[in-house]
Amino acid sequence: MNDKIKIGIVGTGARASFFFRDVLSVRDDVEIVAIADTDEKNMQVYSDWVHEKRGYRPKQFNDYEKMYNEAGINVVMIFSSWIEHVDATVKAMEKGIIAGCEVGGAYDIYDCWKLVDTYERTKTPVMLLENCCFGRLELLALNMKRLGLFGDVVHCTGSYSHDLRSELADGVFNHHYRLKEVLSRNADTYPTHDFGPISKILDINRGNRIVSLVSMSSCAMGLKEYAKNYSKPDKYSENRILSFSGMEKDEIHRMKTHSEILQNQTVRQGDYFNSLIKCANGETIQLTLDTTLPRYYSRNFSIHGTKGMLYEENKSVFLESDYSEKDGSEWNKHFGNVEEYYKKYDHPIWRNKTSGNGLLTGGHGGMDALMLDCFIDCIKNKTEFPIDVYDMATWMSITCLSEQSVFLGSTPQVVPDFTRGRWMHRKNDFLL
Repeated sequence: MNDKIKIGIVGTGARASFFFRDVLSVRDDVEIVAIADTDEKNMQVYSDWVHEKRGYRPKQFNDYEKMYNEAGINVVMIFSSWIEHVDATVKAMEKGIIAGCEVGGAYDIYDCWKLVDTYERTKTPVMLLENCCFGRLELLALNMKRLGLFGDVVHCTGSYSHDLRSELADGVFNHHYRLKEVLSRNADTYPTHDFGPISKILDINRGNRIVSLVSMSSCAMGLKEYAKNYSKPDKYSENRILSFSGMEKDEIHRMKTHSEILQNQTVRQGDYFNSLIKCANGETIQLTLDTTLPRYYSRNFSIHGTKGMLYEENKSVFLESDYSEKDGSEWNKHFGNVEEYYKKYDHPIWRNKTSGNGLLTGGHGGMDALMLDCFIDCIKNKTEFPIDVYDMATWMSITCLSEQSVFLGSTPQVVPDFTRGRWMHRKNDFLL
């Protein structure tokens, strides 16, 4: 594709801002020709950004289907709330518009099958925009695994552990939809940050697949405990609203606060949510969602193999071949050694973009920029997306299956084979 890619944007929340910053600043082979959102003030903010960087203004639509029909786009980036992701992606495929969709979980298995069925009928490609697959540590682990340095991988862990209490309970940041999710659902609502990189390590949908899942949730105490002490937006929340929504201060203070809402609502989302997953080739995976208790940020990413392990929590790699203490009894003195492994085994994707200096600009430590570059380059070169519709359906299905497991007393759930058996023959023909 030699012409500029004509992109439409669905949703102008905080996640879209990373795209505008990381793409508009560095790529002259794309044009943002249209924006769709129900929030006119937000759309104007984003239109101003495009005008500042490129000297033109994208068309604005209150309805993304109207944008699909009238804007002349060939690519759409979907940054809307989670509940819109599947419909917006499916309708794009129906129009022959390539879609890049932000992450989130599915609300039912039918939605996952709808994604797959629509793709197989239209052959319009889709990429799930999971930036954590492009994190430096995750890419290091993938490269080392493919070099055989961990031996046979038998278990992996991951989590989305992020104290979101202030985001959920402080103030009136009503453009954030997470609050409705924790009030309404008890599920691993945000599984792909942790599961995506693990899926790549274990060749899921390309020589392997996940076959069953069982989940267990704690009680929900943390968010209501936190909300008892708050009834007005704090400065942090207020600044976030002003930055992303275009609202005025007096509008903010007239609105009902989230903490007021929480006082009279039941929180269904357990504070600590665990899932165990079994793979066709025998490996196991543990996923955790932990967002409503006081804690530091972590994705608790770890790889456990017959020749060694990698552990995000202490930024360490342990290979039997590198240490004389074969039983691991002295390995704790090597905590924090990951830099020496970056020097030797940085993934080519990271190394090629940083010129070997280990530094990368862009959102979330550079992973956003790598992901968006990958998405655009695949379109221009007409190559397959490394995170395709089968991955999207599989990864998103964890949410509704975990919800069902907990609802049925933590009973195991069968994970559908969205590839319809093709996982046995599909190849990993790309770096990611």
